[in-house]
Amino acid sequence: MGGYNATPISGVRLIVLNTVLYSVRNSNFVDQSDPCGQFAWLISQMNDAFSCGERVIIMGHIPVGIDEYTSGYFWHPQFSDTLRNLLNQYQSTIGAMLFGHTHSDEFFFFTDPSSTVLSFQLISPALSPIFGNNPAFRYFYFNNTENFLSSYDQYMLDLFLANKIGQATWELEYSFPQDYEFSGSISTEMMIQFYRDLQTSWRIFGSWANRRAVQGFEQKFKILCSFNTQNLFLYNQCFQNEI
Repeated sequence: MGGYNATPISGVRLIVLNTVLYSVRNSNFVDQSDPCGQFAWLISQMNDAFSCGERVIIMGHIPVGIDEYTSGYFWHPQFSDTLRNLLNQYQSTIGAMLFGHTHSDEFFFFTDPSSTVLSFQLISPALSPIFGNNPAFRYFYFNNTENFLSSYDQYMLDLFLANKIGQATWELEYSFPQDYEFSGSISTEMMIQFYRDLQTSWRIFGSWANRRAVQGFEQKFKILCSFNTQNLFLYNQCFQNEI
């Protein structure tokens, strides 16, 4: 089931939650208000961080929100509500929330019942390629002066290309926020503006959508070869000859 932990590091406190406790796929704790006492522990950690003037970065596996693939929740709603109420009290203390699980490059807002944004969740893609994504990881940079995440670099491994040439090479896919024409540390205000840009700019949305599943040469060539022929043999030949 995992565990939870907190590590203070020079002005910032990294809090790692065991989010499996709250997953809709886990019915073992659905009738409990605080499985394993983790929320009580989190409150004590947030109090300590506030008293010490520390910024908090919350990390876990499963994010809070709506799973678009199931059209359902990631967490049981009562646990999401508990975390929302807790974080609403410490909004100024939270620097970022980092999660995974979806195998996609995404971000979710964490909002109160009136849809006011309390914080943001950065969702990192996965090293595992089992959902059609290429392996990827992020390298985060932290601003020690402001105690904020300043940026991150996302690296990817193109499996199709690696298997084709017999060599695996990790490459920088992009940097955030620089590649989206933002400056300054990653903040709630920046992520709100980025969301608005995705809504209003097809160029920015297209750039993000292309990176969402960490696609590489395979997806590119499958699309381009399908444009060029209606013959399955020629399509397969095109695909094999592209590299």
